[in-house]
Amino acid sequence: MSTTKKVLMLPGDGIGPEVMDVALEILEATAAKFDFQVSHSNHLVGGAALDGTNNETPLPQDTIAACEKADAILFGSVGGPKWEHLPPDIQPERGALLPLRKHFGLFANLRPGSCHPSLTHASPVKNELIPDGFDVLCYSSDDPIMATRLRDAGATSVMPAGSPIGSGRGISNPASIRIILELLKDPAHGGDPDYPVIVDAGVGTPSDITIAMELGADGVLLNTGIAHAKRPVDMATAMRLACEAGWIGFRAGRIPRRLHATASSPWEGVISHIPGE
Repeated sequence: MSTTKKVLMLPGDGIGPEVMDVALEILEATAAKFDFQVSHSNHLVGGAALDGTNNETPLPQDTIAACEKADAILFGSVGGPKWEHLPPDIQPERGALLPLRKHFGLFANLRPGSCHPSLTHASPVKNELIPDGFDVLCYSSDDPIMATRLRDAGATSVMPAGSPIGSGRGISNPASIRIILELLKDPAHGGDPDYPVIVDAGVGTPSDITIAMELGADGVLLNTGIAHAKRPVDMATAMRLACEAGWIGFRAGRIPRRLHATASSPWEGVISHIPGE
């Protein structure tokens, strides 16, 4: 018997409502696949709440009350130049997002971050966390030296970017990704075949995923390529199939590239004479 989950939708302002429309489609498709029902309602937050209350508050009390009654909160985005002239305590980010997190004890916001090689010494957090039992998954550029240093520092996984996050440009530098994979996974270069390397950011089409997997990546992490597609559910399906195809192709092993044509038909064991000719 399916259950019903109450989800409170907080689209917010700016691109929030647009993103929320797509998120709702994905949520409903997920509910259908895993046999549960979704009951959802929208409430104002951020700039939308400020506009609706004549700049009185970015987090109305009825929004908080509705959040408390919901099983989950789906949050869009808040903040923009339109409200920057307001006092800091009622600007969308400080007056809505942060108080909402505090109210529900939500202390963490997990996002990828990059560290340039010249700043490695200024980012000691990984050395502090790893001994305490944390698994650190490091988002990085496609710099092979940076990826190696992160691995050597104890990162559980290194996640090089295919291209700038949200750009949809795909795998801009396949050669760098390939070098990272060799250094981190090939025993001949001191690597570990089981060390996970995940290509993250910049994926726009299923072919981008296939390229990453054919290079030998263990997976691809993406959001924008699906969330901003015209038909996100179909795109998610295409991305999954592309991931499988790329991995199977990598495992099968491609033929070597050659400068000149080479016939694939065998020279021996074939019919060399046709009767009547």
